[in-house]
Amino acid sequence: MVKDMRIKYLSGWYGEEQNERFIYRWMSREAQIKIENLSSKGERWLFFLAGHSFSSEKPNLVIKAQGKIIGEVQIDSSFSSYAFRLSENENILLTFSLNKSHQVTGDPRDLGIMISSLEVKDLSTLKKPIPLSGWYLPEKEEGSIDDLSERWIKKEASFAFPSHPNQALIMEMNASYPFTIEFPSALTFKIDQEELVEKQIAGENNRYVIVIPSGNRQIISLRVQEDASSEIKEDPRDLGLFIKKVSFFSPEEKEVILGEGWYEEEKGEFYPFHWLRREGSIFVSPDFWTKYKYLSFYAFSEFYNLTQKLKIYYNGQEGEPLPLLPQWNFYSLDLPDIARAENEESHDWHELKFSLSKVFPQRYHPDDKRELGARFSLLTGHNDHKLHQKTQEFHRNARLNYEEMMAGKTTLSSFPQNLGIDLYARCNIKPPCVYCLWTDMKKLEGKYTQVVVDDRTLLSYGPFFTGARTLVNCSFGEPLLHPRLKEILELCARFKKFMEISTNGQAFTSEIIDILVGKPIFLYVSLDAACRETYAKIRNDNWDSIIPYLIELNEKRKKHHDLPKIFMVFMPMRVNRADLEDYFKLGRQIDADAIVLRPILYLYEPKIEAHRGGYHFVYKNELLSEEEIKEVLQEARQLSKKYGIPLANQFEFGQRKEPQADEYEKSLVDFQRS
Repeated sequence: MVKDMRIKYLSGWYGEEQNERFIYRWMSREAQIKIENLSSKGERWLFFLAGHSFSSEKPNLVIKAQGKIIGEVQIDSSFSSYAFRLSENENILLTFSLNKSHQVTGDPRDLGIMISSLEVKDLSTLKKPIPLSGWYLPEKEEGSIDDLSERWIKKEASFAFPSHPNQALIMEMNASYPFTIEFPSALTFKIDQEELVEKQIAGENNRYVIVIPSGNRQIISLRVQEDASSEIKEDPRDLGLFIKKVSFFSPEEKEVILGEGWYEEEKGEFYPFHWLRREGSIFVSPDFWTKYKYLSFYAFSEFYNLTQKLKIYYNGQEGEPLPLLPQWNFYSLDLPDIARAENEESHDWHELKFSLSKVFPQRYHPDDKRELGARFSLLTGHNDHKLHQKTQEFHRNARLNYEEMMAGKTTLSSFPQNLGIDLYARCNIKPPCVYCLWTDMKKLEGKYTQVVVDDRTLLSYGPFFTGARTLVNCSFGEPLLHPRLKEILELCARFKKFMEISTNGQAFTSEIIDILVGKPIFLYVSLDAACRETYAKIRNDNWDSIIPYLIELNEKRKKHHDLPKIFMVFMPMRVNRADLEDYFKLGRQIDADAIVLRPILYLYEPKIEAHRGGYHFVYKNELLSEEEIKEVLQEARQLSKKYGIPLANQFEFGQRKEPQADEYEKSLVDFQRS
């Protein structure tokens, strides 16, 4: 709205009325308004919503300013937006003329059309894109008429966006047809009537990414080749295309933007990710090349044989094919020197094209008809030369490790991709948990019980640390008690190592939680009980001190990619058999990423007994029979569906078959690590 402007309704207007969404006025066959104090010298547009209640009729509206026609349009019965460019006069008399009006029984008025939200928009003051002509009301009643999201457009529509005289912008548009189309339609983009690009409309989900050249042009027009009205016969509107969202990005707002060829963001094992089709692109900001030496990202290939390869192109120049590793891994690539030299003085976005040698076979995701290539996350740049160097060494080792495995070698030149570490030998539960072998294990460790493992130790492991994708804590102690826990986790985060840590939860503090938050950690929390009474029979009376910290951890991690991942461990025994459903409820309360069913060790003639919490725990009597275990697993599967929490069944460790297609579709979780 132009500041200090006033709109006066003159002849031909009836009083204000209100429906469930907005205030409007009926106009008669001819009406006038006067706009005063248009002091702004920017580009100004008259904007309003219009509709009527005369079904399929489309009365013709002519608008004159100072007697000169500035627009002529047919008005649909369904409310939609209309916009017309105004002159630079400070005071304008506008005349609205219709070719027909109606008399309704019982209503003495001469009814033409309904008009709402009439205002003048000054494009020079825009802070965000706004609709102009051709937009129906938002599908959701709470949606704003000034937003370009969740609303249909007609076959032709337009919108305005903020001025950008000195920098190019990236426009991202998500659009769809809510039905399958036999042949692709086309969507033409124009900027101030000059054709910018034409894109295909392929079906339900379409994502368009377009570079808008720098300049003062602010109007984008859309034209849909085939409208959707014939497919949605019960809707009286002249539907062109459903616009989910329109966004604009400047180089100051984002350094990297995904181009076309990527699907919408999904929740991932560690980070939110996007599926890449066989081909796609990214756009990097003008100063990306001078700011960074390396391009980095996480990628997940579904192929375990290193046959899926990625090529990156810049200005037609082809990079070396890069074999993608299975599962999530970190990648660091040199940015081309030629690209850096070319872009030192550039103010434009620059495109890097990604191409995969193969895609994930459809038979593994039959219910998902998308073309799925590989998953990518956190595309950005960095200047950490040591990280880059160690990442290159990691990938060389991983490829060599696979080659040696396939060759059947028993003497290896490569190093393992998982590194087991005894992070901390001490435990904070005294006496230990009723089933724990801590005392016996400490006797076996002998003089090695007090060996110190910290960040400095890990670096001293050399290629064992560099070659590891995941560090697995194998200690019988409580790792969260480690005096250098922060330094250890920061080291692993710097070199993009995933970690698996098991904790009894009794060492949680707010400070410890802050150290964990945001780190790529699988945090296994072993409670084995869903109430303080059962917990006291297994461990001690500290139940009430654990749950509040788990809730705090969950709240804090929401702001950091939901990291660490929280896995609630439950070892079924007779003492806790009745707690299973309540354990799933507890998992839902803290938004656990999975409930882990883990078998207690089936020892030969175990001689472990303890009196705890008024309960006499006899190890051999706590072991469930094979039939009872089957019942537990069946119940757990049902509870997993009931409470919406994935189930990780470690009773089948080492027996799991190759993943089938329905497992991918249902997103079943396999937390077993090879």
